[in-house]
Amino acid sequence: MSDYGWAVTPENVAAVLTAIDLEGDAFEQAVRDSKSLTEAEASLVMSGRREMADAWHSFMSQRDLVPGKLIALIAASAQGVVDGAMIIATGDDRMALDWQAQRTDLFGLTPGVW
Repeated sequence: MSDYGWAVTPENVAAVLTAIDLEGDAFEQAVRDSKSLTEAEASLVMSGRREMADAWHSFMSQRDLVPGKLIALIAASAQGVVDGAMIIATGDDRMALDWQAQRTDLFGLTPGVW
């Protein structure tokens, strides 16, 4: 597979997952920041007037789900890498077994037994 410029190896899969995990740190911080900003609403009530606080609440309620959605997207991407690697590895194993079954003259083994 590496003749074509790509290969599924534990090292390559780990590198992709590590990169995804590092990107996730920024989004995790965004979730914490978003929660802190949402909680700032109470500080905008002045002399019993809630106009600013209500406007802030409306503004943040439209945006507070975005970081969580991005984290879910990152998690789905990581799962896609894992699923893809497993499918490719399973296919490689199946092809190897099929090839071995067809070439018992080379191995002198029972098909499926390495």
